Amino acid sequence: MKCFKINKLVLAIAVTSILICSHASSTHAFSENSSTISSVPQGIKFFPKSIVSDNASGSIAYVLSNKLGMFVMHDQISGKVYDAIGKNTPVFNPIRPEISYIGLAAGKSVVVRREKEGTSYDGAAGLVYSPDGNNLAYHAQTGANHFVVKNESKGPAFQTIANDEPILFSPDSKHIAYRGLLLKEWHVVLDDKTIAKTQGAKELVFSPDSSKLAYALREESKWKVILDDWKSKAYNNVFRLTFSSDGKHFAFAAQDSNDFFIMADQKKNESFDLVGSPIFDPKTSELVYSAQKKGKWFIVKGKEKGPELDAIGPYFFTFESNHFVYSGEKDGKNYVFIDGVQSEPYEKISLPESSPDGKRIMFFGLNGGKWIAVIDGKQGKSYEMLSFSTFSPDSKTAAYIAQNDKKMTLVMNENENGWYDAAGFPVFSSDSKHIAFEASKNDKWFLVINGSESKIKVDNFLKNIPPKFENGKFSVIGLNNPENPNFVQIEIYP
Repeated sequence: MKCFKINKLVLAIAVTSILICSHASSTHAFSENSSTISSVPQGIKFFPKSIVSDNASGSIAYVLSNKLGMFVMHDQISGKVYDAIGKNTPVFNPIRPEISYIGLAAGKSVVVRREKEGTSYDGAAGLVYSPDGNNLAYHAQTGANHFVVKNESKGPAFQTIANDEPILFSPDSKHIAYRGLLLKEWHVVLDDKTIAKTQGAKELVFSPDSSKLAYALREESKWKVILDDWKSKAYNNVFRLTFSSDGKHFAFAAQDSNDFFIMADQKKNESFDLVGSPIFDPKTSELVYSAQKKGKWFIVKGKEKGPELDAIGPYFFTFESNHFVYSGEKDGKNYVFIDGVQSEPYEKISLPESSPDGKRIMFFGLNGGKWIAVIDGKQGKSYEMLSFSTFSPDSKTAAYIAQNDKKMTLVMNENENGWYDAAGFPVFSSDSKHIAFEASKNDKWFLVINGSESKIKVDNFLKNIPPKFENGKFSVIGLNNPENPNFVQIEIYP
């Protein structure tokens, strides 16, 4: 199955000095301030790719090194010096401004959480927080023994722990599942107890209510799906195990010889040459998937088949199932389909996006070297490039960033709002009355709020971390002096 590339600009950005000021224009007034979050001292090596941020709290963490070794800086607090810091760490707790990371010293690895070291092991990797942020799990090794550690409590020992899929927490954070290899058998482990063992296992998935765990087992080159006490027939392959949003329905894709089909609620559906991922209508639980026959792709929705296409892109239901949306390609042209209605043809398209209420759809289309935004089926003005589309929380306003002649602007309700050297993702206030985005002029970055530029200007904002609106203010993390950064948090009250 072919998917379509999303044409979005990736921008690197940064922040300001400490001051308090106010700004007014003919139409807008707001107050702004900034405060230092963290600073990198002179003579200390900084690893920019290690930066992680908690957007909710404005907290930041990154890796530094000096003559003694490497250490993690969390806001203003510097951690213990180690020989090295583990790959892909530090990581932030999803709920609170807490970090965890792996420190390596004298050939040993230790996980550091809340500035406290755990047990020392020969190796550690794969830090994963539970959804509620209360549990931390990871893969550890001592000698030939591998095990999963949850909150510093070791699980059973295996010869290895599967790392092609991360350790899996249930949605309610009460259960943990993973796979371990012992004596040539793969064990499916739930809450540190083996619930199945065979030649192979994959695709562990919890139901939305956390009461069920589904998975696939391999026996003599064939695969079976297990759900509670039910075991499917043996197939050449199984994939895309999926629950409905209410957890009452279950489906997966299967291959039997040269036939591909969807199994839903233990019943086999029609066979095709290939099939895509099954999904369920959140409102009606109707089964939907993509399929291919004789080189042509189409959507199967219940008992109906959509138009034949050369390729099918992503497909989804909007909020409360107000619309079913997908993209497709035919004869070199690309289309978006909304409730079965086909759009105008385009040379390229972006991934369609829905409004929070699920009633409106926006996407970008390219024709003749120009991009246009298509909102509710209506085409806007053409530009050289479009990016960063969004809807306001009340779904009434559509906004995106446009580019012409190497300059960028915010387009909102088809009105352009200033032109800049670069611009980032627009963010609305929770009441939909205000909008802010990052922008750059003359090598300095700042926020633009309701069309007015902030007085606080910085060298850059953190890459891929847009402003947020919370407690009546916009806030964003930036930096000055990229070589030895001074990280600051900017707050603006519209």
